[in-house]
Amino acid sequence: MVRNTSSNPPSTYVSNMRTALLLFATLLLTAHARTINVVGEGTSNLPPDQVTLEAGVTTTAKSAVTALTDNNRKFVRLVAVVKEKGIADKDVQTSSFDVFQDFRGRGDSRMRVYTVSNQVTIKVRDVAMVGEILDALVRAGSNEIYGITFGLQDSQMGKDTARKLAVADAARKAELFAKSAGVKVGKVLAISETAIAGGSDNGATLPNGEFAARETLSVSPGELDVEVIVYVLYELVE
Repeated sequence: MVRNTSSNPPSTYVSNMRTALLLFATLLLTAHARTINVVGEGTSNLPPDQVTLEAGVTTTAKSAVTALTDNNRKFVRLVAVVKEKGIADKDVQTSSFDVFQDFRGRGDSRMRVYTVSNQVTIKVRDVAMVGEILDALVRAGSNEIYGITFGLQDSQMGKDTARKLAVADAARKAELFAKSAGVKVGKVLAISETAIAGGSDNGATLPNGEFAARETLSVSPGELDVEVIVYVLYELVE
C-alpha cells in the first residue's frame, strides 16, 4: 500500500497557539494600561481557478496477476488521456495503490478473488476543463472518482481583502464598546489573525461504463469564501 500524507500541524493547534500568545501579550500590557480585546471578522468571495480530484481504477479477478494486469492496462490509459488534455506531469501523482483478496459466494460456490485499486491525484488548473476531463476519465475506464475540490492557486489577494474587512470590523466593535462604556479607543497595541480558506468537495464511485454514452459532464464551481479572523488589542483612553 502506498499513501501520500501531510505532516502539516492541525489548524486548530496553530489557532490555539496564536490565541495563547495574544492572551500572554494582553496580560503584559494590561499591567500598564486599560485595554479592550476585540475579535473582527472579514470574508471575501472568489471564483475558484483550480480543481483537485482523485480518480482511479479498481479491478477484480480470480487471480492477483490477472487483476493487476487488467488494472495496469486501464490505469496507463487513464493517465495518458489526462495528459492528452494538457495536464502537466507535475499535476498527476499516484495517491494510493492497494492489492487485497476477498471471497465471493457461499458454500460450494465460494471462491477467492483479488482486487487491485490504483488511485491518482489530478490537479486541473483550468476550471472550465473539469467537466471534459471527468468525462474523459470515465470513458478511459476510471470507475472511481473521489473528492472533487475547488481551490485557489493564489489566495493572497482574497486574504488581503478579508484582512481589511476584519480589521474594519474590529475597529467598529471597539468604538461601539468604548462609547457604551464612556471611554475612547486609543492606539492598537497588538493584532493577530486566523485565515480560513473555504472549498467544496464531492465524491462518487462510478460503475464501469455507466456514463460512457452520456454527454460531457457538467460541473458548477460556484465561489469560495476566504475568511480572516483578527484579534485586536486596543488601548482605552478617557
